[in-house]
Amino acid sequence: DDSSKIQNNKPPKESVNSDIQQLKNGEIRPVNQAVGFSNNGLLRNATSVLTRQEALASKATFSVVVPDRKKYFATFEMAEIITRVGDYINTQYNKILFVSNLSAIKGGKISLQVSHQNGLDADLGYPTDIPNLKFPLVVNSSTGKYYSKNISIEKTYYLFKYLFLQKDIAVDRIFIDQQIKS
Repeated sequence: DDSSKIQNNKPPKESVNSDIQQLKNGEIRPVNQAVGFSNNGLLRNATSVLTRQEALASKATFSVVVPDRKKYFATFEMAEIITRVGDYINTQYNKILFVSNLSAIKGGKISLQVSHQNGLDADLGYPTDIPNLKFPLVVNSSTGKYYSKNISIEKTYYLFKYLFLQKDIAVDRIFIDQQIKS
């Protein structure tokens, strides 16, 4: 009986399909967005991190560094992780998280990247102690030079720890340059 569904505030099953899920708070979100692998995949029903940033307006704790590239699309889960990391960085260090490459709107190969094809990869700025440094250059990919002053190893450690402690969205791995690991 349809009246019982309305009384329970649950939408009829027909309104939710395999590509859409309704969250407990009533929000509708896309699912099954990542197709294939990060180095050979696609992204469907992309979530725009830039749109999320714009919706939050002055309350946004993250910022897409170069929106003109149009590489700010991700899965819903990745967009949520970025939002949480921004909140963490802002709460802990009173700073904004800067976001560079994610994926193109439909995924696939993007220039200068091997991965970033299915919305599950994000280039995020490392925590730094240098004021007003947006996206710290830590390792120059052309020369291999390591700029140790541009990264706070301690803050990065706690950020990674925070990421791996997320229970509802599993962080599988974090890639960092070999120079930083040394």
